[in-house]
Amino acid sequence: MKVITGKFKGRIIKAPLGMNTRPTKQRIKESIFNILENQFNFKDKVIADVFAGSGGFALEALSRGAKMAYLFEKDYNAIKAINENFKNIEDYKIIKDATKHNVSEVFDLLYFDPPYEKDLLNLSIPLFTKNKLIHDNSIIITETSIDEVTEFQGLVKTDTRVYGKTKIDFFKKE
Repeated sequence: MKVITGKFKGRIIKAPLGMNTRPTKQRIKESIFNILENQFNFKDKVIADVFAGSGGFALEALSRGAKMAYLFEKDYNAIKAINENFKNIEDYKIIKDATKHNVSEVFDLLYFDPPYEKDLLNLSIPLFTKNKLIHDNSIIITETSIDEVTEFQGLVKTDTRVYGKTKIDFFKKE
């Protein structure tokens, strides 16, 4: 995979070693950013890449002008890959435990890509909504299997796209 556009265009994104992560396919990532291009200005925005894996989503957002990216990831190999992928980039921070972070930023764009079929979204999204880490104009994106139900208290679904067995949902605050 590579960064699609922006100041890091063409940078190769290395996937973590092992089977603990499942990087978003390039075609799906391109589709997500094409959708966002029409409704979101990345300039000076703060991004959360939750279950970050390789950090590809955050890296693309920074490449397009985001101010800061917080990558929530606990897997050792994934963190190692993130640090390699973000070499010579300073505008990011890795958070190893989403339940014990001390982030005070309010996120403009949040991308959740947990392991499929483990119900981790129902545990993680409330951490962000209850701790007031999203605002009225925040965009929340989830990547799940097509079989997973994605409904969250306080959020309204604005769009759904299906790519094979993968479902991408877009949410905003109610």
